[in-house]
Amino acid sequence: MILDNHSSHCSLQAVELCRKEGVVLLTLPPHCSHRLQPLDRSINGPLKTYFKTALVDWNISNPGRSVSIYEMGHLGGLTFTKSMSATNILSGISSTGIFPQNRNIFEEHEFLPSDVTDRPSLPATVSDVAETLAPKPAPVQACVSQPSTSHLSPSDIIPLPKAGPRTNTVQKRKTCKSTILTDTPE
Repeated sequence: MILDNHSSHCSLQAVELCRKEGVVLLTLPPHCSHRLQPLDRSINGPLKTYFKTALVDWNISNPGRSVSIYEMGHLGGLTFTKSMSATNILSGISSTGIFPQNRNIFEEHEFLPSDVTDRPSLPATVSDVAETLAPKPAPVQACVSQPSTSHLSPSDIIPLPKAGPRTNTVQKRKTCKSTILTDTPE
């Protein structure tokens, strides 16, 4: 069973029940659901598309009427069966690299948007803290006067801002990693 890393999904009773029944619980790393959750990749997208199409068709055939709760059930039932095909489900599992397992399913550029939220590691000594918090001079930006034949990225010209170190040291929530909950002795 594949779960996101929300604490409500990882109760002791659920882990014990799954271990007893032989169910393997696999939790995904945090902030990766847009890439790793099979339902997000192959089921929910088509479901939204089919539902929007069915809603537009209903509005065209019923001008001046608003959709009630009774029509929503009917429209949802029509679109659910279209999106829950075996082909969609299997393509979602394979597009995430879960089965068949493919560690190289994602390229480096697909993770670049998260680069600006990377935080530096915490300094080890007091002098490192002072050095980290000391104001740094702004980088000198060179003016490109002649077109260059080499490729320049926007970060070569103006570097993207990085998130600074956290000011508070109290961690309210324990950081989680991807784990197989039923394999641990906990």
